[in-house]
Amino acid sequence: MSDYRFPVSISGPAGGPFINVWHIHLADAQDTKENLQTRVSAIRAFYASCATNVSGVGSILAPNMTVTAEFITNVQNQQQLAVTWAALNTGAYGQVAPTRLALAVNWKTGTAARRARGRTFVGPLEQGTSGTDGLPKQAIVDNLLGYARTLRTACSADGFGYLGVYGLVTAGGEPSDPHITREVTDVALKRHFATLRTRG
Repeated sequence: MSDYRFPVSISGPAGGPFINVWHIHLADAQDTKENLQTRVSAIRAFYASCATNVSGVGSILAPNMTVTAEFITNVQNQQQLAVTWAALNTGAYGQVAPTRLALAVNWKTGTAARRARGRTFVGPLEQGTSGTDGLPKQAIVDNLLGYARTLRTACSADGFGYLGVYGLVTAGGEPSDPHITREVTDVALKRHFATLRTRG
């Protein structure tokens, strides 16, 4: 079985690069570049959805940002493979929200432990993601949750692998101790803005 680390970069007038790191697992018999690319394309589609200006709702990602990716790394042997990814522009709609704000997608696995949960901070955001109450618009939350669920399904639909959370095998270990990529089985998103101090 092979586990892969896949960084995606977002940069533009709002700052950056803002980096999201994804983890993909493939079964040994299905460990091919084609199957990796299927999952890379699903992740790109997730960002394309986040950049879409939905009528009556708006877009999630800030305008005039570029989403790029170049390679994926096998975490077992550190081999890097180039991926096919056409640079994705988020369009010109709207204004930029404060860049420390993000929406945090929570990835859950079959193990109820902190080491088996993950988060993806989606941002920088378009200013219109905020409602009149200062919280993310419910429609924005609903859309992002739908995009995340679509991504999870797309990564596991063929049965060859899955989107995962990379963490320690056992609790209390050190960074050098054995890790595993656990399959994402559910997605959650709270209706509030999240911040990650190292962003921006």
